[in-house]
Amino acid sequence: MLPGGRTTQIQSYSFAIGDPPTGLLGEWVFFYDFGTTTTANRFDLSSVLASTANGNGIAADPSTGAAVQAGIEAVRRVLPTP
Repeated sequence: MLPGGRTTQIQSYSFAIGDPPTGLLGEWVFFYDFGTTTTANRFDLSSVLASTANGNGIAADPSTGAAVQAGIEAVRRVLPTP
């Protein structure tokens, strides 16, 4: 979840990443546009966690608490609320 409890859908760019959740492991950079400002965050997704009811496994970055899950509808990024 993003600040304020928002979520965001990760956009696919038609490259194969493998089956989730292990296909999501590795270093990822997420870019966000907030008005005229672009922000980038880098994460090292190195751990696999149990899935939620809406997905098939979570890839997590233990050092930042960030996690992503490939769900039934989309891949979503989940962050702890500051």
